[in-house]
Amino acid sequence: MAVEDNVLITGRKQLCVFRRRCCQVVSDVLIQYVLPFGLLVLLTGMFWIGDRSDFHRLFYVFTAIPVGIVLFCNPNKIVKGGRNGIFISFLLFSFYMLTTLLWSGTDNATFSLVKRPMYIALLFYAAYLVNTESAVSIEKILKLSLLVSVASALLTLSYWFLTTQGAGRFPGYGALYNPLLTAHVYGAYAALALSLWFRATKQQWLWFFSFIILLMLLLMTGSRTPLLGLFAVLLWLLVTCLCRRTLLLFISCIAGLCVVYFFNPVIITSRGFSYRPEIWQEVWFQIAEKPW
Repeated sequence: MAVEDNVLITGRKQLCVFRRRCCQVVSDVLIQYVLPFGLLVLLTGMFWIGDRSDFHRLFYVFTAIPVGIVLFCNPNKIVKGGRNGIFISFLLFSFYMLTTLLWSGTDNATFSLVKRPMYIALLFYAAYLVNTESAVSIEKILKLSLLVSVASALLTLSYWFLTTQGAGRFPGYGALYNPLLTAHVYGAYAALALSLWFRATKQQWLWFFSFIILLMLLLMTGSRTPLLGLFAVLLWLLVTCLCRRTLLLFISCIAGLCVVYFFNPVIITSRGFSYRPEIWQEVWFQIAEKPW
């Protein structure tokens, strides 16, 4: 009986070692190859995927499911990756938002609302795993995504000018089906290009022209929100990276706005505040009626 027990214990130990090795191999493959590709697809998919539902499926296949497998095989990574202050703030905010479902009415199913912060949490872990354990850095993925966005901006703007001669607002194509959504996506990359231009010691011309191309597209959309966001980015760079370049760009922006307002103020004032003060006032009225 003692011999049989020793054989059984040895077999169990070998099985545990085999399972750990398999989990490690699977995790390494997912972190080194699948997740970097998944993040690249997530960051650039809106430019080349025609249907947004396909974009969601690619996120599940190349990001959400691989991250879930890695965390299932390595539960200790859940704790390590969850120590980030931004991630903890996100969890607290998500908990608050999900708690409001207990007393607020909604037309969406509860599970549909719960799974959304879960997907964002998986995205946090994907960035953490790639940044700490992959040979491909997050910075490289972001720079490559930025170049893809610039190429997409050039192609779509050229096609739009050829087909419409620049009439109306630039709408976007495929998954980017309206000017506002298009401006928000490309505006994020314009902010990235602007920050890279200020930080870079090499290839400054590449990030500068990337920013100019993306800025042209934003102007063609006619959306003011990303322009305001870029101005906020510029102010932040002015505080954190004060140099001659930031001062010149800031002064140029102020001078450009003054010139536009002096010669054609309608461009700035025609749309006013888009009823935002009225919307905020109505929201406060509804909160006052039912604060809880």
